Amino acid sequence: LPLLRTPLQPWAPWLHAAGLTDTPEPDEGPRLVDLGLTLAAALAGQGVALARLSLARHELAEGRLVQPFALTVPAERHYGLVLHRHSPAAEAFAAWLHAHCRALEAEAEVQRAENSSGSA
Repeated sequence: LPLLRTPLQPWAPWLHAAGLTDTPEPDEGPRLVDLGLTLAAALAGQGVALARLSLARHELAEGRLVQPFALTVPAERHYGLVLHRHSPAAEAFAAWLHAHCRALEAEAEVQRAENSSGSA
């Protein structure tokens, strides 16, 4: 299967973490500009994708996708939130978003632990 490529989730950091330190970023295989499209392509059997556990958790839990290796690499890019000062609605949204992200991270930790114990 080809490697599904996206500039938003490059292969080189994962390959380097896997010990393939002399391997450059692959230049062959489908190139997609959206993480959702990359995940959809993997679901359709069009190739192998790197995916954020927070985006692929349902597909992994339901067995539609598999994580063949326990190796995970932190995302290189992070999001920030800016909001209007002294806006109760914006502050409430920020609090909800923070709690939601923490819950997703907790689920991802459980998934990583299950994957690690399953590969031993």
